[in-house]
Formats: sequence, structure tokens, C-alpha cells
Amino acid sequence: MRGAASARVSLNSATENDTLRAALSTVPASAVRPTLTAVGQAMNASEVQALLQSEFADCDVNVEDLGPGKLLVQLVGARFEGMRRVKREQAAGAPLRDAILDGRIHAVNYQVLTPAERDAQGR
Repeated sequence: MRGAASARVSLNSATENDTLRAALSTVPASAVRPTLTAVGQAMNASEVQALLQSEFADCDVNVEDLGPGKLLVQLVGARFEGMRRVKREQAAGAPLRDAILDGRIHAVNYQVLTPAERDAQGR
């Protein structure tokens, strides 16, 4: 019985991996970005900052490391004018999607502001 249980766990893991691969295979090739680190290693703040700066060249980008796989992302840009908070955070998180899905980033706190909002906060 013990061997059967082990085989079942392996089968579930393989099935879960196949399901994840199938879901990711629907992503268009143009949306795939090169990874910055080997899968399984947490991305550090400087790697995430470089990735976000390439995606948000017109914004001020600051990333703080809050611990392994945990980050604070601060983006300030005029492009966020008129966007609701959820849409801003979705835009900020889009370039990090792959790293979040494969576990290189565990948790992200976002602060996405317009320049006027930053100035009002005195930052």
C-alpha cells in the first residue's frame, strides 16, 4: 500500500505540472520574457527593478527587498492618471507574472502613483 500511495502522489504532481505547462503554452510567444534567474531562486530587488525599468521607462521605479521572494514595488508615472488602483496594480504586476507563477517572487506590495499623488504625500 505504501508504494501505491507514493505513485499516486507522483502522478498528482506530474498531472499538476502538465496542467501548468498546458496553461502557460497558451501565452503568445511575444509575451514571453527571458527569465533573469534560474527557476527556483528568488528574484532580488535589483533584478526586479531592472525588469520594471525596462517596462516602465517613463516612470520612477523603486523596488525594496522585504525578505526572500517578498518585495515592495513603487511606481510613479503620469501613465497611471485616470486609472483605478486595481488597474494600476495589474499593470505593475504584468511584467512579474512569470516570476510569481514559478515561485521566484512570493509576495509583492504595490504603490502605484501619479506624480501629483506622490507630491501630495510628500515623497
